[in-house]
Amino acid sequence: RLERARARLPVYQGELYLEYHRGTLTTQSEFKRRYRAAETALQAREAVRVVRGGAPLGDEAWRRVLFCQFHDAIPGSSIALVYAQLGAELEAIAGRERAAAARELGRGARSRRAETIAFNPLPQPRTAV
Repeated sequence: RLERARARLPVYQGELYLEYHRGTLTTQSEFKRRYRAAETALQAREAVRVVRGGAPLGDEAWRRVLFCQFHDAIPGSSIALVYAQLGAELEAIAGRERAAAARELGRGARSRRAETIAFNPLPQPRTAV
């Protein structure tokens, strides 16, 4: 049936690169969740630094997060050892950076009792419940 429609079908020659694609699909959703958590924690910590007038963050944590973009990790075609090692590292970075952001944000607070701190690191107003 296709042979009869051949003259009407489009022909594409050259490299097939979808330059308008959005996102990266993966078979490693937990790894991608950890990647995004580390990335978000670093962004939040940088925002706290800006608000508090602190010095810029060093490059090391960002370099480790960006290393996870290398080659096959996010798309899901690396070996299991990569996901075990890098996944644990991303989880540690996310936890460390969230905790550091909370400490820096709460520094100088009037009360020493446990309290909840709400901080919006986004460049626009946000209401959340």
